Amino acid sequence: MPEQEQVEKLRSQLDAGERGGSDRDRDVLLTFSQRLQRMREKYTWDRHLKLLRHCVITSEGIDVDLIDAREDADACEVVLDWIHRNYDIEETPYTNQDFRVAVRIFGKRTLGREIAREQRRDEDIVPPVMKREIKTSLPSSFKPRPDPAKMLWWDDHIQPMLDQCRHSRDEAMIAVSWDLGARSGEMRDLRVGDVSEHKYGLQVTVDGKTGQRSPTLITSVPQLNRWLADHPKGDDPTAPLWCDLDSGRDVSYNMKAKMMKKPARKASVDHTDITWRRTRKSSASFLASQGVNQAHLEDHHGWERGSDVASHYVAVFGDANDRAVAKAHGLDIQEDEPDPVAPVECPRCQRETPREKDDCIWCGQPLSHDSLRKKKTQTMEILDAIGTEDGDARSALIELGRILEEYPALNSVVGDDVDVERLHDQLQD
Repeated sequence: MPEQEQVEKLRSQLDAGERGGSDRDRDVLLTFSQRLQRMREKYTWDRHLKLLRHCVITSEGIDVDLIDAREDADACEVVLDWIHRNYDIEETPYTNQDFRVAVRIFGKRTLGREIAREQRRDEDIVPPVMKREIKTSLPSSFKPRPDPAKMLWWDDHIQPMLDQCRHSRDEAMIAVSWDLGARSGEMRDLRVGDVSEHKYGLQVTVDGKTGQRSPTLITSVPQLNRWLADHPKGDDPTAPLWCDLDSGRDVSYNMKAKMMKKPARKASVDHTDITWRRTRKSSASFLASQGVNQAHLEDHHGWERGSDVASHYVAVFGDANDRAVAKAHGLDIQEDEPDPVAPVECPRCQRETPREKDDCIWCGQPLSHDSLRKKKTQTMEILDAIGTEDGDARSALIELGRILEEYPALNSVVGDDVDVERLHDQLQD
């Protein structure tokens, strides 16, 4: 279900008294949601849903009314105790922080709006009590350094997952998630029209919490192009990119997650969690390991300039400083050439195919010597069969030759089109 529909469903539940801790909270939570909707330039539907859901859950979990925390220090303490008890700051630091941020924004966009009007301010403010009592920072000792052992690497993990996919949609979901490095909501909300051509590959426009950006895809281009060709509504720019295979309708969060989790399970990729957050971290790790500087990493992943998060990836995965120190001490340092993961261009149809494929995924052209030898052997077997058969069997083989010439992609099964021409030459003798 799209985020907008989920917001509307949650609002209906609040209006009907099915969600929310008290009648007082429900009324103000609905006002809060309306305020977020009027600020669409600042709050995407994904962000709107997250903030509203966090506040509703908090309202239902605490023993006081959430609206009282806007002005009462004791109520703020109850809220904080509940958050820390249910979302330990050591085990789930970001979730803990997300709840504190959501509660503060709730106060800012409701009571804070009224205070700003009374004081003739242009911007809403966080109510003073909330600002003093509910902090949104993480502990100063918190160092979110990425763990290399938990990352997903293309050859070791992503490719085995792709090999287990049954549909081009699932292949594209996995490959694009790793290549794009988008946030969960950014990835799930993509539309067909968000994808456009770029001189280096494809460009995807995402609308995230730091605004709009358009990273370039390289490695995942063949998988995404294949899915766009198969997409039931591939000509509709408003259609959800990740949709039902038959109708083209949007699918649930769990269904989108299953597109990655099921192939991972079949490929025995179980060393880490398979989520969009993990593919985002893995994408940043790969780029940093290939020497992409911090500024470019920030632009690609939608981090603010000077981001601490981006700096951690550069520090952990970028070895430029280590090489410089080693050279300064007189060591002869060889520059490592990265293993290529970008797709290759087919010499026949000029479309891109994943590098690990032996044949073009579009026209069947052999892209490796082994594949070419195999296809020539298959074709020679057909030629030998034609020479030994007669009647209906010979006619069937002749028809096979005609079909192969008309549909060259079928050569991935029995041979390439050059040998099919030889087949026809022999039939004319």
